[in-house]
Amino acid sequence: MRSWLRTNTMGGTAAVSALLTLCGLSQDAVAQDEGACCIAGLGIITCEVMTAEDCAANEGEFQGVGETCPNLCNGPGADGACCVIFGNSAACFLDDPDGCAAQGGTYGGDGSSCDEIECLPTPEPGGACCLFVDIPGSSGSFCLDSSATQCAFLGGEYQGDNTTCEETVCESEAPQPIIDWSDPPKDNPFLADIQPFRDVLDTGNGAALTDGIGGGSGDMPPDQVRYHPITVAFTAAPSPAPAPENITVTCVGGAAGMGCPGVTSVDDMGAAVYEITLDHVIPPGACMTIAFNGSAAGQQLQYQSLPGDVGMDGTVNTADLLALVMAINNGQAALASNLPRYDVNRSGGVSTQDLLRIIQLLNGVNAPVGMSGMTVATCP
Repeated sequence: MRSWLRTNTMGGTAAVSALLTLCGLSQDAVAQDEGACCIAGLGIITCEVMTAEDCAANEGEFQGVGETCPNLCNGPGADGACCVIFGNSAACFLDDPDGCAAQGGTYGGDGSSCDEIECLPTPEPGGACCLFVDIPGSSGSFCLDSSATQCAFLGGEYQGDNTTCEETVCESEAPQPIIDWSDPPKDNPFLADIQPFRDVLDTGNGAALTDGIGGGSGDMPPDQVRYHPITVAFTAAPSPAPAPENITVTCVGGAAGMGCPGVTSVDDMGAAVYEITLDHVIPPGACMTIAFNGSAAGQQLQYQSLPGDVGMDGTVNTADLLALVMAINNGQAALASNLPRYDVNRSGGVSTQDLLRIIQLLNGVNAPVGMSGMTVATCP
């Protein structure tokens, strides 16, 4: 098989040549059963001389026995030479002006050929580049000496200038996804260096737990604080995908007789974003941990529930009344960003009604349990 694609390299292995080698393409002589094969890849179309079977194996379009390159496989309406430079490599092929521009190339002019234009790379420092491939019959990682630009172009992880593949160990499999963000957030915005988000607002006006993380009637106005369902975004889609059977929910602490929530459904919102619906809210005083199969080790969401703990000291008592009075007087309670801390009755604003609700929570009025003196469990 022979390639007509013109490539030039400086300071390292050309990315295109390396990939052609990985795909089993070589510079063999033309045999009687060979012909031109057009192969699309890396945003360009290359012409290779090979058998029809090899062409099909490389997902190309066979042009017929005896057909040769480079007179085939030009881009639609090809009018001239196109030079694409990426790092220490350069490639020239025929294309029309629009097709060349779409691939980040420099158009040589109508009627130009690759023999007539200068298509040389710009020298750039080189180093080791780790890439992961997952193709039928060959999955895993490999190392390629390249420039940083080449490595990024190929979707690899550049190990730094002047590093070498001899001293580099690439991961044997693709990195597992990690949690990017969530709502409620992973970290407590009101307590520095404290990871679990703590819901300190009311869990419901009666014996049933209806509001809070994992709960919500579905008809609350959009300006009111609610956490139903839980939204979580990953850096990439986990495998297996989040589903009730692939998510583990555990709880520590909490009011007696109130069990840990379970996952009832998971909605895939696209772009590795998922909405998780729980069957009820976190019991007051508990810490809930949500762990995901298919994500990197240690990737989990942890949430605490302690209604009335606006002082965020881990205990509900009369000091929380004073904390709310101070927040109302100094204006902090009026900030939208502080509603998850001070809007105890989840009304969409902070007023003396929230002070009244803390008193009710302390006394167990219209609440599942009396909250006076209750502490929140430490998350594992």
